[in-house]
Amino acid sequence: MSVRQGEHKTSHLQYVQDAQNLAQYTLTMCNNENRFPEPELPSAIKHESLAILKSLRYLLSTYTYEKKNRDLLTRYQLDALAHIDALYGLLELAYNNPIYKIDAKSMEYWIGLIVKLEDSLKQLGSAPICEN
Repeated sequence: MSVRQGEHKTSHLQYVQDAQNLAQYTLTMCNNENRFPEPELPSAIKHESLAILKSLRYLLSTYTYEKKNRDLLTRYQLDALAHIDALYGLLELAYNNPIYKIDAKSMEYWIGLIVKLEDSLKQLGSAPICEN
């Protein structure tokens, strides 16, 4: 039996898989000393990426065990979105700083991972998302 086009929904596990892909790529990039010669900024970038993964894990476990607890679901969703926003800012800082050697292709892929995760997370619908 097929599902109509408008009724397709992303699996909750897909959010976690997308966050894991983002975290893996982030760790790979930030642990490359040729790209990030000093440890402070890559450490902050890794922290934000792992915080996104952690928030989504919490969101998934809360959804699994306490679907009725909308406040907690909303909190974890907003927490993940806040860490995504912080990650955007840190990556912009790294890309615009000549100390760090991040090529445009790598940055485009990195941002693509974030955008994919952010868009699917906004469709989850737990938190009231404001669109600009």
